[in-house]
Amino acid sequence: MKRLRGRIHEETTRRWLWKTEESIITVTNRLLTGWSNYFSVGAVRRAYFSMDHYVFQRLRQWWCVKHKVRNRRDARFSGNYVYGQLGLLRLRARSYRVACTNV
Repeated sequence: MKRLRGRIHEETTRRWLWKTEESIITVTNRLLTGWSNYFSVGAVRRAYFSMDHYVFQRLRQWWCVKHKVRNRRDARFSGNYVYGQLGLLRLRARSYRVACTNV
């Protein structure tokens, strides 16, 4: 999780303000999909909730800096807009597998 948070943080820094929302979402979705596919075995529900919250906050912060909005609680960057219209992957909505062992 620490490494993924570092990659998300790197992709949403100020030096990438010239990118469009769609390109940031595409890169973020690829990172989240790869990470969730690799670490989908076991008890991952809490990790998925934590990562969803972190990604949403980082993207909201990036958009506020990009559009020079001081209030981070702006309705333009709501969950419906981010997950619905832009298509950000929501990990908690993905199915996850429970580890199977032979006894």
